[in-house]
Amino acid sequence: MKDLDQQEYLERQSHRLEFFEENYSLGPLDFVFPYHIWMGKVMRVDEEIVVYPSLKFYTRHKINLIWMHHRKFASLYSKEELRHRDACEERQFNYNLGLKGVALLLLANIRLGRQASRPLIVNLMLGYWGVYSLILSSFLGIRQVYDPKLDQMAQKIVANRNKVPPSQIFEGGQFDPLKVKVYKFDSIIAQLF
Repeated sequence: MKDLDQQEYLERQSHRLEFFEENYSLGPLDFVFPYHIWMGKVMRVDEEIVVYPSLKFYTRHKINLIWMHHRKFASLYSKEELRHRDACEERQFNYNLGLKGVALLLLANIRLGRQASRPLIVNLMLGYWGVYSLILSSFLGIRQVYDPKLDQMAQKIVANRNKVPPSQIFEGGQFDPLKVKVYKFDSIIAQLF
């Protein structure tokens, strides 16, 4: 009996390690644009596992926040939790739009062709920081607002029996059309990493 318990425990641990490797491992974009690694906190899951936040990590938290707005899950939360969720979502959406505006401003200032007045390195830096602002826009706001209370709310969704297919994530949501378009654009960007 103890051997079966030990084997089951080892199997659960191996699944857990695979989950962490799949969802929290650093990808190539994490090394090209490394600021978010230093911006985030180092999390110790066990004594052996140290997780540095990757782009996938923040994307997962953002998806959790979007799922919380689905009408099937609205009954899981109290009025105070709903107010907290809405305030956090509004704040992260403002970060999102602000950084997309910065990215647009930086990318619009790139001049194609060789002008005598501007070195090539300036255009390269404008391009790098413009693309990085676009990537930061999809997760910097969620990093600022995601707290243990939102994490507990996300755990309620995971434990709930009412599952919603990912293709219907925006259909039952309570977002205005602008937010739906921005979040769909962010999901396209998130597929890159």
